[in-house]
Amino acid sequence: METVEETRRAGLRLLVDKYGSMANLCEKLGYARNETATLTRILNANVRRDRGGKPYNMGRPLARHIEDTLQLGTGWMDTQNRTIPDQPSLPDALIAGESTPAYTTQTPSRPSAVEELRNLLKRHSATRRKTCADLLSRMAVAPEDDEIAFELEILLSPPPDKANQRMRA
Repeated sequence: METVEETRRAGLRLLVDKYGSMANLCEKLGYARNETATLTRILNANVRRDRGGKPYNMGRPLARHIEDTLQLGTGWMDTQNRTIPDQPSLPDALIAGESTPAYTTQTPSRPSAVEELRNLLKRHSATRRKTCADLLSRMAVAPEDDEIAFELEILLSPPPDKANQRMRA
């Protein structure tokens, strides 16, 4: 009989296989693609020097985080002989009350609002994109706030041409 640590390690191995790499799994879990160290140590049962030679193991909080984030169901990481449930590639693809995914009803000749936003953000620095993301988060909570919309509109306006900036200076 497997220990809970071995069972969780086997579950982690299944998830890495499903997503193709540890980097892809980390991305799905909300981590950066290069933040694979902890999960890799757990998967490989690397020995911890600070714990008397015991291997890295997955604790309950991390197991529940993985289950919640990937919508596997509570206890999935602790269950032996499990399968990974099929999930839609876009979890919010279905609009409430409609049976057709929202992305299939989009008019192909016109770019989506997301694509338009992406193109606007590509024109700006990382710092300005971060500020825009913060404003979008605030707007999601208070969509009727015109001040937030105005700030966002100014931030997303085309960046000034560098040549024109030098001439004005």
